[in-house]
Amino acid sequence: MRTTAIAVRDVPVFLNAVGTVTPSTTVIVRAQVQGTLASINFREGQVVARGDLLATIDDRALRAQLQTAEGALLRDRAQLANARRDLDRTRALVDIGSASRQQLDTQETAVQQAEGIVKADSGSVDNLRVQLSYTRITAPIDGVVGLRAVDLGNLVQPGDANGVATLTSVSPTTVKFALSIDQMSRVLNARRQGPVRVDALGRDGGDVLAEGSLEAIDNRVDAATGTVMLRAQFNDAAHRLFPNQFVSARVHLQTLENAMVVPLSAIRYGNQGAYVFMIKDDKAHLQNVTMGPTLDSQSVVVADALKPGMQIAVDGIDALEDGVAVRVVAPAQAGR
Repeated sequence: MRTTAIAVRDVPVFLNAVGTVTPSTTVIVRAQVQGTLASINFREGQVVARGDLLATIDDRALRAQLQTAEGALLRDRAQLANARRDLDRTRALVDIGSASRQQLDTQETAVQQAEGIVKADSGSVDNLRVQLSYTRITAPIDGVVGLRAVDLGNLVQPGDANGVATLTSVSPTTVKFALSIDQMSRVLNARRQGPVRVDALGRDGGDVLAEGSLEAIDNRVDAATGTVMLRAQFNDAAHRLFPNQFVSARVHLQTLENAMVVPLSAIRYGNQGAYVFMIKDDKAHLQNVTMGPTLDSQSVVVADALKPGMQIAVDGIDALEDGVAVRVVAPAQAGR
């Protein structure tokens, strides 16, 4: 039979849950004016900064309208200046009795009308300049551009449901996951000690995609599932988390320092609970143990009875009895 020595190591204690990646901001980038898509200035999946040019709309019609409006503004400003000069002359004639008060009132009204026309012209020019600026579609936030929703040459307009593309923020991003209400006291205790680390892993639980921390805990229990929703925030600088991606959320509660660890294969269960066979002087001795948290799905922490360095059986255990003589072959490595 084979044995292994009880190992001592620091053991992280954590809870696992299935979570969903939820970007802090998702924006559907839509056209704000109607027109033909003249250029697409992004690559699908490209990381962009706020203000970066994403696409342009054919602006020739708007530029022509703007020139017309600017021409009307110049014309009406000239007419306003002429009306003001006429008003000054009329006032001088009234002062010497060569014009009536009615003529003065009429000229004052003409000036006010001309001022109103100029103000309306200015508004039209400003509006067209704004409309013209909308022909340059820029990124409203820092993020990653999704798949293109429209092709070059298509007519785009503000009411398009899918817009030109979808832009999602990538850092920071969040993961939402649920834990049983029975586990929440452990989470709250850990949170009182300081920030709670949360890892986002692939669905197989192997590769750590990003490291973050617990950001928020919901204030209610889902009556149907008996769970509480939690949210962790991640600085996903490597862009490994995708919106709506399922991940395994690993919540670190504490680290047990200098804990004793044995392989799961060494553990058996009887009427008195968990036990192992300690090997000493070529004999097997049944030793009851207290189970702790699982480590790497292979080893467990043993809380009492055993001492570091003791040899315990890791195979052939089912044939052992307390006090039986054994023959030991090459020892195995603890935790394997």
